[in-house]
Amino acid sequence: MNVNVVGLDMSLTSPAACVKLPDGSCKLACFAQRQTDFAVDSGQPGIQITVLPRIPSSATSSDMQRYKHIVTYLTKFMFDNECASSTRVLVEGYAFPVASMAGSTYKLHELTGIMKYEILRNFGIAAETVGVGTWKKLSVGNGHATKHDVVRRVRALTGVDMMTTFGKSLQDGPHAIPCPIQDLCDAYCIAFSADVVVAPPRTDSRKKRKRNEKD
Repeated sequence: MNVNVVGLDMSLTSPAACVKLPDGSCKLACFAQRQTDFAVDSGQPGIQITVLPRIPSSATSSDMQRYKHIVTYLTKFMFDNECASSTRVLVEGYAFPVASMAGSTYKLHELTGIMKYEILRNFGIAAETVGVGTWKKLSVGNGHATKHDVVRRVRALTGVDMMTTFGKSLQDGPHAIPCPIQDLCDAYCIAFSADVVVAPPRTDSRKKRKRNEKD
């Protein structure tokens, strides 16, 4: 693939992005979760990690202020890495969890919609959606891959151990993969899946209904 590919893992608290360059190198971006995140270094020349300013707290900022912060910095990250109309952008598909999480899910859908609009407005790119099971199957080899599986896959593909990079260890326990590590790894694998994902052809729904009526 001879064009840049962007993988976006959207989140209200810890979104991440990966720009995969034609030469195989990649640039990753995440939002700081703690002060020590600003000192991270992948240790590999082909993997660059940019830590963006912390997202304002929901206790002191409105949802729209938080959305603006996230979208502004992710869009700038894409500009800085020369994304253009030929760039492919893959965004993880929406999840529809249990009713108890409906509020946060609604806000995530709002944020993702705004991000897609800004990508279209600034770059002329219609972002593609890839389901979580799809990108896991294509990038990790298992549609039900765990967070540990994804981290290990990124290490195998890049030589970078994200856990070590952020001062953590996979031996710390099953719930020991904090943000933004899991988000960076997800974004990388979403971008990596573009080597296989093909945008579905558009179908005129009216013609499809007529064919069905004839049948």
